[in-house]
Amino acid sequence: MRTSFSQNNMFVQCSKAWYWQYIEGYYSEMEGSSLYFGTAIDRAVSDMLENNPDWLKTFHNAWEYQSKDGKGARLFDHSAITYSHKDMDFDLLAPQDYLELEKWAKELKLINTMTTTTNQQLADLFKTCSKAKSNPYIKITDEQFKYFNRCSWLGLKRKGEILLKSFDEQVRPKITKVVSTQKRSEITDPITGDQIVGYVDMILELQGYDKPIIFDLKTSAKPYEQHQLDVSPQLTLYAAMEAKKHNTNLVGYIVLHKNVAKDSVAHCDKCNIKKNTRHITCNATPVGNIRCNGNWVENTLLVPEVQIMIAEKSQEQIDDLLLDYGSIVLAMKNQIVYKNIDKCDNWYGGLCPFKNLCHGGDTSHLKKKQK
Repeated sequence: MRTSFSQNNMFVQCSKAWYWQYIEGYYSEMEGSSLYFGTAIDRAVSDMLENNPDWLKTFHNAWEYQSKDGKGARLFDHSAITYSHKDMDFDLLAPQDYLELEKWAKELKLINTMTTTTNQQLADLFKTCSKAKSNPYIKITDEQFKYFNRCSWLGLKRKGEILLKSFDEQVRPKITKVVSTQKRSEITDPITGDQIVGYVDMILELQGYDKPIIFDLKTSAKPYEQHQLDVSPQLTLYAAMEAKKHNTNLVGYIVLHKNVAKDSVAHCDKCNIKKNTRHITCNATPVGNIRCNGNWVENTLLVPEVQIMIAEKSQEQIDDLLLDYGSIVLAMKNQIVYKNIDKCDNWYGGLCPFKNLCHGGDTSHLKKKQK
């Protein structure tokens, strides 16, 4: 039997959900944007590490079109791709982006096509659509849903550019050697012949470390904590696959924070000095002893954060994981499954896509793979 980390992890979360997806072939029509965003980031980072100067173009192309249900899909206007309310951040937009937002709003007839719209009005329109989407007592219109998705897609496009540039500036200078990127790897049980396959995002040599490090790249809305690295079954699995080949016991996460941090800085509009006082107007005396009295102008500086987290994985940890995975695969083979009802309403922050099928046989929001 051939499995993957994601398949094994799904079985652990709810074996009945695993059964519906991997045995019966059902899958949800709706998918989160994070899956496609992560793929676009992965492709761009791989190109960057392979010294392809067009890595930003790679991101743009991957964020425009990807495969969905075996077909090419334009992501920004796909009705079966859902976006988070935090995907949009108006502080990250470029001036020309507002022209795009205005064009979409007029095209969808959400604003008067004959009027000039301010940036604030476009932001308020997005907030109205966002509230309608999150309120179960308000039916969001198709036009509002499209505007919400398009705005969110654009917001993630700008976030992606910032995250990739932060990787280029904060991670790349620390790399002394790129051992591999997006490497397909596998491990085989010598007794049963069962295989677990996976793709290791990158194996790098970094300044200050005498061994290669097996890295997984993450984009996350919030910082990772050390315990997530210490107990990570995914990184332990990757260590089982690759550690001996590269004579290392080091694994790690590189985490790009999707919620870009910001810092507010004020400068004088006359002498451009940075504000370091509580005075209402600029108190600098650039000429003689005459106070400037210029107005303070607030500017928002983006402070993108990148975490580089590294830990050791012992052979004991690897052996324990492989023993557990052997039990999981055995249960899969025998289809020993049950409903984990704790996950019905808490499936990665939402409803389990198979909840209605499990509890009522309803497949109305599911598709089935053709055998």
